[in-house]
Amino acid sequence: AHEFSQAPHLSDLISLLPSDIAIINYQLRAEQKEIKFILTALNEEVLIEYALEIYETYGIVGEASETRWMIQKPATKFTQTNVLEVVINYA
Repeated sequence: AHEFSQAPHLSDLISLLPSDIAIINYQLRAEQKEIKFILTALNEEVLIEYALEIYETYGIVGEASETRWMIQKPATKFTQTNVLEVVINYA
């Protein structure tokens, strides 16, 4: 039986999302403990700031915990102008 695992950490990530960023798509890969977002905004700086902020907020310092679960900086890649792919790995 495949369980959806109530989308771990998704609400954390969405809670930090500023109003000027839209989620185009997202993918949860529970087996890889990975979340992939495709985000868009009117300027790329806002997108980069968000990727930094989520790591500063949820990145593991010392040991993993409820509030510190991101194991490394998100991998980011602009797939087109103002569209950022963000890949997040969690503990």
